[in-house]
Amino acid sequence: MWDLNYVNDMINLKSEMIQDKDNFIREADFNRDITQCVVSRSNLLQQLTKLEEIRDEIQKCLDLEDMNDYISQFALVHTLIESYKAITEEARNQ
Repeated sequence: MWDLNYVNDMINLKSEMIQDKDNFIREADFNRDITQCVVSRSNLLQQLTKLEEIRDEIQKCLDLEDMNDYISQFALVHTLIESYKAITEEARNQ
């Protein structure tokens, strides 16, 4: 499931979701409480940043020739994915 295409798709999705939040915030009346929307946007930005980091590290992994380096990079990517899952779960629970 987690490969470069999947990560790029997720980056595009999160970017679109952030744009939707931005549009909603800009169009909101000034008497509207946008606190939840702002928190949600902040969570999306955090997720997007993690996904971009994962994408960059996957690309580095794919470019490696040495198997020892590949294994180390693979472990880093796995750790980053687990971190992403944790912040995503935390955002859901807010």
